[in-house]
Amino acid sequence: MFVFFIQNVVYFFKKLLKFLSFIRICIFNFLFISVILLVFMFFFHVNFFNMSATSRFKALRINLVGNLIDKPINDNNFNKFFHTFFKNNDIVLKENSLFDIINRIRLAKEDCSISGIVLDLKDFLSSDLSSLIYLGKVLMEFRSSGKYIYALGDNYTQTQYFLASFSNKIYLSPEGVVDLHGFSIYNLYYKDFLNKLRVNTHVFRAGIYKSAVEPFIFNKMSTSSKKIYNNLTNNLWKNYLLTISRNRHINIHRVFPDIDNMLLKLKIVNGDYSKYAKYLGLIDIIKPRTLVEKDFEKIFGINKESKTYNFIDIYDYYPKSNKSSVSFNVAVIVINGIISDIKSPLGISNSDLIINQIRYARLTNSIKAIILRINSPGGSVSASEKIYNELLTLKYTGKPLIVSMGGMAASGGYWITTTSNYIIGDCNTITGSIGVFGILNTLDRSLHSIGINSDGVSTSVLSDISIFRSLPVKVKQIIQLNILHKYNNFIKLVSLSRNKTICQIDKIAKGHIWLGKEAKSNGLIDELGDFDSAVSKAIELANLKYVNLYWFNNSENILSFVIDQLKIFVNDIFLNKVNNSFSVQLVNNYINNSYYFFNKKNTIYSFCFFNLCLI
Repeated sequence: MFVFFIQNVVYFFKKLLKFLSFIRICIFNFLFISVILLVFMFFFHVNFFNMSATSRFKALRINLVGNLIDKPINDNNFNKFFHTFFKNNDIVLKENSLFDIINRIRLAKEDCSISGIVLDLKDFLSSDLSSLIYLGKVLMEFRSSGKYIYALGDNYTQTQYFLASFSNKIYLSPEGVVDLHGFSIYNLYYKDFLNKLRVNTHVFRAGIYKSAVEPFIFNKMSTSSKKIYNNLTNNLWKNYLLTISRNRHINIHRVFPDIDNMLLKLKIVNGDYSKYAKYLGLIDIIKPRTLVEKDFEKIFGINKESKTYNFIDIYDYYPKSNKSSVSFNVAVIVINGIISDIKSPLGISNSDLIINQIRYARLTNSIKAIILRINSPGGSVSASEKIYNELLTLKYTGKPLIVSMGGMAASGGYWITTTSNYIIGDCNTITGSIGVFGILNTLDRSLHSIGINSDGVSTSVLSDISIFRSLPVKVKQIIQLNILHKYNNFIKLVSLSRNKTICQIDKIAKGHIWLGKEAKSNGLIDELGDFDSAVSKAIELANLKYVNLYWFNNSENILSFVIDQLKIFVNDIFLNKVNNSFSVQLVNNYINNSYYFFNKKNTIYSFCFFNLCLI
């Protein structure tokens, strides 16, 4: 017995030693990897500051890859770190920060070593119109300094050409095309599909214009939605054409002729799209890319290493800012994408993360004002309400809160603006959609059709709720009452915020969406402007002598970064199979929205289901 005990003790200590050895190896490996990363970071740090000395470069090449949004998934230094060493935009940079790009262009304006900009937008996919106009404004600021902007393209999508129109000179390849075709809004409708599957769809909503539920209860777009969307797309398209008309100094009817004039002019140039674009005045010079780059060599000089014209990519341009020694006094909190309680990189703004940022800005003494940048269609009511409550706490501190609306600040995205001191939106901002809805699908008929039934006992009707059984009538009434309660609370908050009666707000609410100009007329926003207007208002309301913005970054965790990149890679496998003429942003929105409606249970939404094909 004693020998057996000794054997067990020896066996235990052997296993313990093996375990400790394993731990030791893990710790040493971790330390080794950490040292390697520190060495890499050191070289990155040196490289980072060496980039600021751009004396040998003459052109800033803006070669955006992917989409332009307010806040990318990986908006942190790991993004820059990986790009610096791998030099491959396709690996990391599928999303670009609007504000980061704008900051670099403004610094390039003051940089004596940068004499011009080359817009090479062949890999640029999409952005909303408000963001493009803001970026265009900054490009015009660059031009006002006397420096030139050149646009180079084999072809131009609508998004690419809109940016290109802000340049001094636009080049197009001989077989290229400027693809202007207009805006459209189309959704898929599932009523018959769900009926064939014998799925019971229970819809609860407050707001007759809340079109997010229509795909589940109709086979086509409702008349009221068509009227609203038709007005919306026509106004957006008019603003798009007017901007190009002003930039190119041509009549708006030449920018996009009617179909008969288009055919007539195409016949004049024998169907040559590039000559057609030049005939209309949309471009300046028809020339192959290689010859254009030869022209750039004469303008900017030749880089002996790359054997092409002297340029530095926008992703490699890190000039020093004069504000580095000044303390931050205005915090910028960005809400980009669907507002939710869940944590996901797929176009989601997590409410807990936003709340922590608001709390930090509230408790930091050096922060004197907060700019809340919103580019969101809304999301779950509970997530929006949590953010609202935290902003209400902020309001009691006396620190001014200024809302800057991006391309969209609708539904739940508008809900959270009701605590602000001032709301600024762009004329192309889509806002409003003040309404609430909920959707619950049950599979009782589907299962019954294949011989599966659900049965059992429960202590009350409420404990009997399941997707496998039909929804009791009384439960439907309870849910609808709660929806109406949340809607009434919504319009009450808006009425208090905008100093209007509940009846006045109800008339412009009911789920109706508005463009910025209409929202201003209806009293939903205070001023038409961009992010710069919000900064100016923050200076005014907080009585600041200077402004230095503090931007919240995503968590800089190497493991989360790698996981996010893997998700982006998997997402790209699908997206790369989609036809180029189809809006990638539309696909992303559709996937995310479908995920929301079919996978989130017991959730009530204040959400604007809106897909505009801009490309």
